Amino acid sequence: MRVLISAFVCEPLEGSEPEVGWRWAMEMARHAEVVVVTQRKNRARIERYLADHPDEAERVEFRYHAPGMGLERLRKRLRLGYFTLWQWTLRGVMERWLAEDPGIGLIHHVTFASFRYPCFLGGLGVPVVWGPVGGADEAPEGLLAYRGRQRARLKERLRNGLTGVSRLLLPWLDPTGGGRSGIVLAATPSMARVLEGEGLCCETFPTIGMTDEEWHQAEPLAGVREPGPMRFLYVGRLHFLKGIHLLLEAVAGLTGREFELTLVGGGPEDGWLRGLAKEFGVAERVRFMGPVPRGELPEWYRRHDVIVSPSLYESGGLATLEAMNHGLPAIVLDVGGHQLSVTRDCGIRVDPHGPGHEVVARLRDALRTYLDRPELAVLHGAAARRRVAERYLWSRKAESMLAIYRRVLADAAVADGTPARIVESECRQ
Repeated sequence: MRVLISAFVCEPLEGSEPEVGWRWAMEMARHAEVVVVTQRKNRARIERYLADHPDEAERVEFRYHAPGMGLERLRKRLRLGYFTLWQWTLRGVMERWLAEDPGIGLIHHVTFASFRYPCFLGGLGVPVVWGPVGGADEAPEGLLAYRGRQRARLKERLRNGLTGVSRLLLPWLDPTGGGRSGIVLAATPSMARVLEGEGLCCETFPTIGMTDEEWHQAEPLAGVREPGPMRFLYVGRLHFLKGIHLLLEAVAGLTGREFELTLVGGGPEDGWLRGLAKEFGVAERVRFMGPVPRGELPEWYRRHDVIVSPSLYESGGLATLEAMNHGLPAIVLDVGGHQLSVTRDCGIRVDPHGPGHEVVARLRDALRTYLDRPELAVLHGAAARRRVAERYLWSRKAESMLAIYRRVLADAAVADGTPARIVESECRQ
């Protein structure tokens, strides 16, 4: 079996969405013959990496596409428009590739990983796996209005409007033909509900993951916690939608408790959040560390006891997963990707609905739970690490994706009258 992976953003050692594109390419290449198409601008970085890792270079073929007409120079200005043109012109290129290489039996579109970005790869004669995709999650209205920054609220309402328009276009832009020639993978339960509401065939599948190497390198001291105050940690951008203002208000009510809160990251709300910390009287107990190089984050996870990620919505939640990988339990709002990663035995999901002050009170109760029972933080932390190993290692995710490939190919084979067993046997073990 040969699989054609479309990954608009795809770069090694980058983190975020480029890492998602890269990981799907390299992990699926362990199981099938993979051809990856990505932006031409990624070529130099990818080829440098593959030159330094020749064993990985043997497994995968990269091809590079640009829409032409000098538009590549304008990609930063055009943004969504450039991606749309890239995808649209890629369709014709892929049509030629499929004619020249009849061994390609499946297309998998992995980035951009949002359903709001159009994908024009359906109807080319091979089934399509689209995703995992997210983008349908919306901030709870009560939290959007609570202590809302006017600009952030307006921007979010505009985004919600675009989400509604994109939802209406789903039946026409779905590259899987409504599931008749493929499947859509939803990154969050909310995304799955939107897809199912439009009659699309979908499954829930997390976007993010950890490599086996990252899992082994973490090696937390399970069952051991250093004495002293409970050490809470936030890692991410300092942005209104990350809910840090809710966290600061929540810790302000922890009177008489021994704790520390560390905020790692930078962003547009840095000044506002520092002001809130003073207003709430917790400035001396909250450390603003600013941005930290990605390579130094493991040390910050090892120094703390609990990760707190109160995002108003979150398609993935990579920082939370990284902390769980280091044996930290998680306190999160019950939204988005956190609904999949944080189970009852490895953290606390806080109900995000209702008036803002009630959500803050629930968040404070979650913090108190670990303050009152530090041994529970250790138990939940060990379970969090097991959760990563069972569901979020890229090797495990690749095996699950291979099963989806096989099922989609088998369904397509039945529709075409080709014996499904022949198609399945072509998957490398």
